[in-house]
Amino acid sequence: RWELHENGIRTDLPIGTSLKGQMRAADTFGAEFVVIVELAADGRPQYTLRHMESGTQRQLSRQMVIDELSQRFGSKAAGERTPR
Repeated sequence: RWELHENGIRTDLPIGTSLKGQMRAADTFGAEFVVIVELAADGRPQYTLRHMESGTQRQLSRQMVIDELSQRFGSKAAGERTPR
């Protein structure tokens, strides 16, 4: 959830289900993007930003995920938009 809340971005954190189940839940709730956090072989976190409609995904740094989502959805973005 990091700094996303500070920028007016709603987040949900499903726990106790498989990744497939979490993706289904995100789709059901109408999420436009999901952030997948996994541990790399070296133990460091990897962040993948996935656009649910197109299925495209990109590996980004934590800060890049925050910046991109804040730019698109944050309360400081034009139009004061927030995701559903």
